[in-house]
Amino acid sequence: MSDIPPIAVPTAKPRVPGPVIFVAIMDFLSVSVMGLLSMVALVALIFGNVMGLYDLVTSQMDRYMNAPNYSYGITFIFGAMLFMCLSFVLFFVLLGIGLLKGKGAAWYTQVVLCVLGLFAFPLGTVLNGVILFLFFRQPVRDFF
Repeated sequence: MSDIPPIAVPTAKPRVPGPVIFVAIMDFLSVSVMGLLSMVALVALIFGNVMGLYDLVTSQMDRYMNAPNYSYGITFIFGAMLFMCLSFVLFFVLLGIGLLKGKGAAWYTQVVLCVLGLFAFPLGTVLNGVILFLFFRQPVRDFF
């Protein structure tokens, strides 16, 4: 009788707590905003000169500085904006997925972001304070 291995009983996958789902949705909304901004930067990079965007910016800058060509600087600015927005898109997608999977690193990252978000007075302070309160409650801590 001792040669029979014990039967492995599959354990139930823990349910994702509501506050974690809410914060993951907020992260995915951030992805959509950053995606929109990256599309604006991409359109400005590709069609900025055709749409007259470069002329508009350079005419404003000519009032204060006397430089013949700003197009390289404007292209660099929109390129940097595109790179930063796409980096944030990747970051928030990975963070949202990590939260939904219960990864501890995602919990710590979200807590750090919420602490930084407390400085965004008044709406950010309230929203991030509520998220921090919910993330330190026992059901959420047990999930991670």
